[in-house]
Amino acid sequence: MRLATAIGVSACLVQRNFRHCKLALGDCYRPYGTDCPHEHACVRCPMMRMDPHQLPRLVAIEHDTHRLLTEATTNRWVGEIAGLEVTLQRIQDKKAQVERIQATTATNTPVWLALEPPATASAPPTP
Repeated sequence: MRLATAIGVSACLVQRNFRHCKLALGDCYRPYGTDCPHEHACVRCPMMRMDPHQLPRLVAIEHDTHRLLTEATTNRWVGEIAGLEVTLQRIQDKKAQVERIQATTATNTPVWLALEPPATASAPPTP
């Protein structure tokens, strides 16, 4: 293996550790090398951060989930009903996440991570 290839692979592994992979609805922040308990059910996973531009796709998934819930209720598929209700709750959580993301990016307000905000808004926080 060439050194450039090895460095590229190494950099990719490090990058994947922080931003594991791009998904249809957003980004998966699951730690690199860990198993995914929500395989193909990303909307239910707390490690998936929504991309606000994908809200229409999430709404389409929500409509389809309601359709499936109606079918499951009609057929009395109790286990399926329970799972779909959990999915609908997680969809609501993801929609709220999109609202929070849009609110913080729309105001362009800095988020201070220090315990006390700096004396002036233009000054960087002191450690």
